[in-house]
Amino acid sequence: MSENPIEARLARIEAAQTDLGLRLTRIEGEGQPSRFAPPPPAEREGPNWARIGVIILVVLAALWLIDEMPGPNLLDRIF
Repeated sequence: MSENPIEARLARIEAAQTDLGLRLTRIEGEGQPSRFAPPPPAEREGPNWARIGVIILVVLAALWLIDEMPGPNLLDRIF
């Protein structure tokens, strides 16, 4: 008797998957990063202007808050 047709078909599908997996591994290369891997972080040159801007805004907001408090002006409180 011959082999069960479903089992034969399953064996062909498994062989095709193995072949495609080997081809994909060969195309991508062992040392190459996968195209689905996240890109490496970019190296920044110079200062981080976003952080500097946030710090300046926080300082200005603190000075404005102190100036709006009841009592003497901001310059009178500092000096």
